[in-house]
Amino acid sequence: MARRVHAPPTGELAIVFCDVQDARVLWDRAAHSMQAALELYQRLMREVISDLGAYEVRIKGDAFMIAAPDATLALRLCFEAQRRLLECPWPGAIMQQPSGAVVETEDGAPLFRGLRGRMGIHAGRPRCKPDPMTGRMDYVGGMVNRAARVADAAHGGQILLTHAAFEALDEGVDAHWRDLGVHRLRGLRREEHLRQALSIPLAARRFPPVRTF
Repeated sequence: MARRVHAPPTGELAIVFCDVQDARVLWDRAAHSMQAALELYQRLMREVISDLGAYEVRIKGDAFMIAAPDATLALRLCFEAQRRLLECPWPGAIMQQPSGAVVETEDGAPLFRGLRGRMGIHAGRPRCKPDPMTGRMDYVGGMVNRAARVADAAHGGQILLTHAAFEALDEGVDAHWRDLGVHRLRGLRREEHLRQALSIPLAARRFPPVRTF
């Protein structure tokens, strides 16, 4: 069934970047299964984008750029994507790799399973201009670059937000928060105050220090 295409947001909005941890390694070690896993991942992400009313800006392999009308919806999108990634029927060869292996709590609840999406959210006012070749809305500028760098700093299964994204959230967002402090992001002069958000069911996830300078 065709997915609904939502109108691209403009003005104040949130940008989400998402890609897969260790994708190159998985392609090298399990190429046939990775092809099937990538198709599952792309379909899953597009379903989440459509279901939650966000806008797919572009995709390149396992890397998605998504525009959401506000930071709260962007965070809900990330939570829902992480949930569906955990439940997806990944090929067995993917879950036999270290970056796709099943990790459970002491009670046997899954924390990681299959492809692990790294996600970053930033809020602001990017430059919005339709692509003359495709007609699709494109988003450019420093705000977009910062969102991409935030996602680069994350680990698989982790969701990071900038201070602007955190401040733009609606009150009472149900999440497990961790303040990660101020960091220097690759290629950017201005430091960023990062926060980690986890949905309550996945609050037991643990990660190494963020990948910043």
